Amino acid sequence: AQDKHEAALACANHALSLNRLSRPSVRVTAEILQLLGRDEEALALLSEADRVLESGQITVHIALLQTELGRHEEALGAWLRARELHPLAEADVAVWFDAKLADTLYYTGRLSEAAERAQGAGAGFYESLAKKLATDPRNGRKILHVDFVAQFHMTCVPATLSALCRYWKMPVDHAALAAEICYE
Repeated sequence: AQDKHEAALACANHALSLNRLSRPSVRVTAEILQLLGRDEEALALLSEADRVLESGQITVHIALLQTELGRHEEALGAWLRARELHPLAEADVAVWFDAKLADTLYYTGRLSEAAERAQGAGAGFYESLAKKLATDPRNGRKILHVDFVAQFHMTCVPATLSALCRYWKMPVDHAALAAEICYE
C-alpha cells in the first residue's frame, strides 16, 4: 500500500527462501514482480509452482498473465487446467470460467467454440457476444492493446488515464497526474 515494491519484493523473496512452494508466497511474489514490469520472471515462478502444486489459484494466475502477454494458446491450456482444478466450483465461479474461456477462444480465433462458451457465461455481455458470433463471426469485438500502468495507493483514475494517454501517443506521467488531481 506504500508503493515500496522493491522492499515488498525483498520480503516476498525472503518468504520464498523459507518455503519455495508456499502458495501465498508464490502468488504475492508474482504479483509484485508484475507491478515491477517483470512479467517473465512472474510467469516462470508461477509455472515452477504449478508443476508441483495442484493449486487452481496459481493456474488461474498463470492464465491471466498469459492472456495479458497475448499468449492466448498457452492461456487456453491454463484456463482448461484451472477449470479442472475447480471441480466443485459454485455456479458463479463456473460462469466466470466460461467467460474467461469464451474470451480466450475468441482471441485464438475459435469463434464457434467462443460462442458456445459465451452462452454459458451468463446474461448481458456474453449473451450478446454469443448471438453476434452465431449470426456473423466477424461481428465480435475490437481489442485495443493498451499497456498496463501500475497504480499507486488510491490512484486508479490517474493510472487509467495514463494508460489511455499512452495508447493515443500522448504520454503523461502517472505520478504527476496523480499529484495534480488526487492530492490537492
